[in-house]
Amino acid sequence: MQIIFLSMMKYRRYRKYFLCFILAIAFAVTASAGNSVLSSGTWYKMSLTITGMYKITYSELVDMGVDVAHIDPRNIRIFHNGGGVLPKVNNVPCPDDLVEIPIYVYGESDGVFNQNDYILFYARGPVVWKYYIARQMYSHVKNPYSDYSYVFMTVGNEPGKRIETATAPQGVGTVISEYVATRLKEEDLININNMGCTWFFDPFDVTTQRDYTFNFPNVITTKTMRMKASMASRNSSTATFTYSYNGTALYTRTFAAYTDHYYARTDTMAFGNFFPTGNSVTINLKYIKPVASSVGWLDYIELNGWCSLMMNGDVMSFRNPDASDSTAIY
Repeated sequence: MQIIFLSMMKYRRYRKYFLCFILAIAFAVTASAGNSVLSSGTWYKMSLTITGMYKITYSELVDMGVDVAHIDPRNIRIFHNGGGVLPKVNNVPCPDDLVEIPIYVYGESDGVFNQNDYILFYARGPVVWKYYIARQMYSHVKNPYSDYSYVFMTVGNEPGKRIETATAPQGVGTVISEYVATRLKEEDLININNMGCTWFFDPFDVTTQRDYTFNFPNVITTKTMRMKASMASRNSSTATFTYSYNGTALYTRTFAAYTDHYYARTDTMAFGNFFPTGNSVTINLKYIKPVASSVGWLDYIELNGWCSLMMNGDVMSFRNPDASDSTAIY
């Protein structure tokens, strides 16, 4: 077995004017694999940092060490287990081997990978978004153990999975003209007391007030925008965090003084709702501390905002929780 590890593939997202309906990667519960697919063949491991469409060109294959002149592009196969993080509970079904995903290979029909040919595929990064019905919002789920997710490529002796052309549905469907856009501010820079897998950023110490600006193109100002945030505080006397939008408080949390049992206190359920006034949304976060030695940290701020479904940029993903009926036509 030969596995070639690449620290970072020179990848780029497909940048043509391209509207992609994302294919969900479904995992079937099966018995344990007798042998891993990695047990034979030559494999190329590529790291990804974000979710999106990816393109691999002829020159990039050459740089990876692929003998492009002697491969059949119809046999190119890519495996990806969906990004994100593995479940903490071990009775949650998940594959015990790599899962092949459908891809698109331009120009493969002639059996030769020419210089103008390329590979397209969709893959998820270390951060994924999950919809929570009770909260009526999408929240991010981050892999705290890695900054990357991975895809594995091989050229086998049989055709690989390809994206199929779907049959157009018959009948009158429901017109979807809006979607929920998600935004996130998060950096893993500070690990409080050097323990645990939660990392923070922006200490509220000397600076006790900050603004965080998010952009929502074509935002709908008549629909509620939802906020969820997480922060921590180490304070010897009562201290308060307040999230505000346009001068109106969205959420306030008062932290009691820490004791010998707590190095710091956290609040992972800071929620707030408001109506945006424009595409640019600025959340103000203020930390009030009577004692100078107190310090706070921000974990993240995430927002869900309804926007008009209009193409924005070269590639665009979109989601609408009201269009979740798999038997309906949209």
